[in-house]
Amino acid sequence: MHPSDELSLNNEQRDECLAQLDQDGLAVLPITLPAELLDRLVHYIDTYIDRVRNYEPDLANASTARHIYMRDSIAEDDPAWRELLTFKPSLQICHDAFGPMFHLSQDMWRVYYADLKARKQPITEGWHSDGPRVLPILEDGRCPLYFLRFGYLLADSTEDDDGTVEYIRGSHKRPCYDARTPPGPRNKRLSNDSFYTPEQQAQLDWDTGRAALRGKAGTIFVLHNALWHRTLAHHANRPRAISYFQYSLTMLRPLRRPSPYEGDMSHLNPEERWLLGEPRAGMNWTEGEPHDWVRMGRFGREVDSLGGLRTSQERPR
Repeated sequence: MHPSDELSLNNEQRDECLAQLDQDGLAVLPITLPAELLDRLVHYIDTYIDRVRNYEPDLANASTARHIYMRDSIAEDDPAWRELLTFKPSLQICHDAFGPMFHLSQDMWRVYYADLKARKQPITEGWHSDGPRVLPILEDGRCPLYFLRFGYLLADSTEDDDGTVEYIRGSHKRPCYDARTPPGPRNKRLSNDSFYTPEQQAQLDWDTGRAALRGKAGTIFVLHNALWHRTLAHHANRPRAISYFQYSLTMLRPLRRPSPYEGDMSHLNPEERWLLGEPRAGMNWTEGEPHDWVRMGRFGREVDSLGGLRTSQERPR
């Protein structure tokens, strides 16, 4: 795709997304995935699942987890995923939030089929906020912005029984809550384990601001790492399919990915190499230098004809 043909957010759209993200902790982008790209992503997943089912033909009697198909670290699997890796509207929001020093933190897809046991449960994953449990929190228990997670709906999610994401608007501004308690004693200041005692958790308001994410295939949303959310049980006869690409400051190591990148990068373009963790000196993972800033420069608001930051732009702080 030629750069001039790419979808792009204008400054007003970017401002609206950032305002919604700040207010609610989740924003739905005002654009959707191109139909041609969506078709290629779905075709890749369908082909992958068909191959897996060749080894597991009796799906109904397969392992209890087999109503879910998943794969992590997907960017290298197919050119379609690399297009999603560098999807311009998402990276524009990343540049607004982090400046030019950000990279891929996590990438995955998940497909959920109806689970007979799910009808006995209101949810498949409890209330939690995303991220490593060792992310430092503030004195008052709030967790700062460490990364942004972009969700891409690969199938319609419009009905009450389709197992969508449910979240609490504005909860990213409350003290941290994480239902996935790690074992052993923890220091509250050095983990995003729940800031609340069990007694306090029992008194929390889970109704005010609660919302369910709905959208057609191609819908794109972004959420703050501290947002309280959960996944509802999937009862529908049709599958639920979603992909996540998560980005963080380059100084933070990615999840489930080697850093620096250990494989051959010769077939990747400069933006892909940067986002996947191209090896570089220590300083170039933190504050960076001008030749680092231009790597994601075209996703900023002030760019020159070469797609890099203007030479008059101040050094990011």
